[in-house]
Parts: sequence; C-alpha cells; structure tokens
Amino acid sequence: SRILEFLRDPELTNGNVKITFFHKRFLIVTKIIDLLVETMAHRDGVDLYRDGANIALSNLHFFCMPTFCGKDATEALFRTFLSMIRDQTVGSIRRFYRAASVLYNSSTDTEYATLLSPILYSQKDIGHIFANIDKNDLDPAIPALFQHCVFWGYHFDEPFDLLHDDSRTIFKEKGFFEKFLSQGEQEQIIGYDRRKFVFPLRARNLQFGQSVDDARLQVVDMIAGAVTYWMSGLITAPTIKEFWEGISTSVLRAARF
Repeated sequence: SRILEFLRDPELTNGNVKITFFHKRFLIVTKIIDLLVETMAHRDGVDLYRDGANIALSNLHFFCMPTFCGKDATEALFRTFLSMIRDQTVGSIRRFYRAASVLYNSSTDTEYATLLSPILYSQKDIGHIFANIDKNDLDPAIPALFQHCVFWGYHFDEPFDLLHDDSRTIFKEKGFFEKFLSQGEQEQIIGYDRRKFVFPLRARNLQFGQSVDDARLQVVDMIAGAVTYWMSGLITAPTIKEFWEGISTSVLRAARF
C-alpha cells in the first residue's frame, strides 16, 4: 500500500524518527508507585529512584497484583486511582482507599501484602500529595514529550526548536513544561544509571500546529498511526496481517525507541 511505501522510504532513519509508546495499564502502576509510594519513601528519607527500586516495584505489582489479589480487585484499584487523581474529591479518595483495603485483604500471599501497605498508608498524606500533582499527571503525552526532548537533545547536541500538534493537554501545561527547556543555564546531568538526562532540556521553545496545515505533522501522524496499529497487533491479532508485518520491517526497524 501507499502507506507502507511511505514507511519504507530510506529517509526515515533513526536520525529523524524516534518513537515512544506506553502500556497504559503498566503506566497506572508506575503512577501509583511514583505519586503514592515514592512520597511515603521520600518522607522516610528513602530515595526510591536510586538503583531503580521504583521500576522493580512497578514490575512486581503489575504481575503480582492480579495473581495474588485477583483481577477484579486489581481493576477496582486502577479504576478508582484514575478517578481519584482526576477528580481529587473526598468521595473519590474514599473509593480509592476502600479499593486499596479490599486489595490488601484479598492477597493470598502474606509477604506480598506487606508490599501493598505503603499504598494504604499514603492516605494520611494524600492532601500533601495532591498539593504537588496535577490532574493531567496521568496523561502519557507529557512524559512522552519530555522523553523526546531528551532523545533529540542527545541527537542534536545543541538547542533545537520544538513543534507539537495542537494537543489540549500539552497546551495547558506549556508554561510549566517550558521551565525545563533551554534558558541559557549551565547544563548538568540529572538522574541515575541509564535514566540520566541533560538539564535543562535542549529544546529552545514549544510551538503548536495542526497537521492539516503542516506537512511535518502529517508525517508524524502517519508514523504514529502505523506504530499504534502495530502495537495493538501485539496484544490482539491484527486485522490485516500483511500490513502489520510490513510496518514491523519498515519504520520500526529504523526508528529509535
């Protein structure tokens, strides 16, 4: 098809295509760790990010939670967590910690249940937690943009201009995000091991456009749509197998993840 012909263009290389994708259910787990458990650990003087403890906990809970506590209790926790962060009301808080309590009591493994305790204990600090997070913190568009700025910053090794499609979430957070962009400050490396990045980010500014008016964004939309179709085919059988296989041997081979 013409789409595969486009994706096989030799101009699409890892020098001009970089891809970030998210598993949304795993993202919820990482946010529970990042927003709730890490806050409790930081209060106790523990750096959960050192040595990747936050990643280890996220992986452990993602696989063990439905195994030891059941899929229904896990789904209830995920659903009420999303509601709590987005609504930040008394009712949504109660529903989440009620679900967390059910999850804890449903665990068939006592040792694993102790690892769920910090989620329950975070209730007493939830006011402080809400004071430091935004309702859009669960939107993957924000960490995706941040990661792309890191990727392109290393690629160009100098300040560059940033163009994004007309995203409501990114537009709303534009002022906050620009605080991380290149402002002439001396660069420094922040983070641990393979999770290090140069701060401030090397993007000079953040501009918005619409794909209907900008060929560059049209190219991005085509690549993003193809990758989304390919990723969906890893979870459920693709409706057009030849097209799915064509994507995996074209732009995905050239792009950097």
